[in-house]
Amino acid sequence: MIKDVKTPPKTVYLDTNIVSYYFSNLPEYKIFRDATREWWEKNSKNYYLCSSMAAESELKSGEYLHQEEALQFIRRIAVFPIHDEIEKIAQYYIDHNPNAIFIRRKKYENKKESNDRRRSS
Repeated sequence: MIKDVKTPPKTVYLDTNIVSYYFSNLPEYKIFRDATREWWEKNSKNYYLCSSMAAESELKSGEYLHQEEALQFIRRIAVFPIHDEIEKIAQYYIDHNPNAIFIRRKKYENKKESNDRRRSS
């Protein structure tokens, strides 16, 4: 008789969008923040979560509100090894995906939000 074999969990790669949404305080991103947090609470334990040093590096760049929390968050996740082929794929994605512009805009908005809060304090 074969014992129940547990199927390994599916892998989910987390990029900076997920972490940015998780910590965003911008009103226009509330729906994304809430959905991200709800998924995280209910489903993240069912997957093998990984990220990359590239994601951590992107989160380190600039200054923005909740940056330290975002870095701590990503550092608790397994690191997916990067090699030349992965870098080529990532560069292709950045070069051909309109969302790459969104990622950069999001970082700008987070920085602006942080600066606005400092001025009003």
